[in-house]
Amino acid sequence: MPENAVKSSRRQMLSDTLKEYGREILVVPGKCDGCGGSAGSPDCVEACRAVNKRKGVEASMITVREHNDTFIPIFCRNCSHAPCVSACMTGARNRRDSGWVETDDSRCVGCWMCIMVCPFGAIKRDGEEHTARKCDGCTSEEIPPCVSACKQGALKQISANEFTHNIRLNSAARHFLPAGIK
Repeated sequence: MPENAVKSSRRQMLSDTLKEYGREILVVPGKCDGCGGSAGSPDCVEACRAVNKRKGVEASMITVREHNDTFIPIFCRNCSHAPCVSACMTGARNRRDSGWVETDDSRCVGCWMCIMVCPFGAIKRDGEEHTARKCDGCTSEEIPPCVSACKQGALKQISANEFTHNIRLNSAARHFLPAGIK
């Protein structure tokens, strides 16, 4: 089997798995320290910028904001009922086979309606291309580069159900197990 066919098959398998199990990129509250990587930006921001540069986009789709000494990574949360899809007048925003909402740049007219309705402020303007851009979840990757780059473990690729299950288990362990037992 040719190498390109293997890569294509692997990407399709990853996409199917992500869709079936609802893998998302989630933020673990309190773990982000705004790390400030080698470029002076958080490592997740730089990892995203590097991936997008290979895609021909000179921007990161993640922003890390500080509020009351807490750092908060801002990126698309891939809403189950995404208001950006409903607000898009040209139909440029759609949920793809991967389960992620993505933008067809050839159909985006830069009306910015999606930017106005995004509850997380995660969609960005590309002034040069006059399009709206957002995180696409790097669904062709086994692990998104932003997650791999996060040394603090603030970003996780996990299903929301699994994430909340782990939180409940950890809480129960803290409250009901004697100290030192895990």
